[in-house]
Amino acid sequence: MTRQRSMAALAALAAVVGIGCAGANRQDQMNGQLYGAAVAGQLDDVRVLLKKGANPNFRGPDSLTTLIAAMQHLQPDVVKALLDAGADPNAPDSTSAGAPPLVWGIELQESLRKQREPSVAMIFCTAYLINHGANVNAKDREGMTALSHAAMHGDLVAVQVLLEHGGDPSSKDNAGKLALNYVGDDGMFGRSREIRAALIAAAAVPRR
Repeated sequence: MTRQRSMAALAALAAVVGIGCAGANRQDQMNGQLYGAAVAGQLDDVRVLLKKGANPNFRGPDSLTTLIAAMQHLQPDVVKALLDAGADPNAPDSTSAGAPPLVWGIELQESLRKQREPSVAMIFCTAYLINHGANVNAKDREGMTALSHAAMHGDLVAVQVLLEHGGDPSSKDNAGKLALNYVGDDGMFGRSREIRAALIAAAAVPRR
């Protein structure tokens, strides 16, 4: 290869690399815009960015997926749009908790309850996750499922919904505890007896 051809080949390679970097930068920019729009509840912008190719599974600087961030900011319509666009309903956060979206939903609702502001939005988020194939038995890094978290917080409705959709009351966490072991004496709404009965009844039914 002559020197001229070598120089031409290098120039072509540089151009390709430059285009690739520019493309990557544009993708990063779109992903960041999607994350911001999701958190702000800007549904139209979210839809436009997704159509342009923004990654619905993008993780923000806080180690949360865009999906979990939208849940955290009570944006159920955005959650549905992300799931419709292919967001993974089981992708956990990248923090030390390693919690999947369903566990996040239970914990966020509990946080809202403590502020006396339980949210219908979070109920919708949970329903969307399940309808889009979320694994109801997915575990966080401590081995706890959403069912164990719901039992621990005395959330009878969540316990019932999770059991109806295949929640496994025999699943043990890293400490060897079942969801039943997390049921308190009375629960936030005094539903411990009902939660305990629901878990025991579900455990008695053979799983397919």
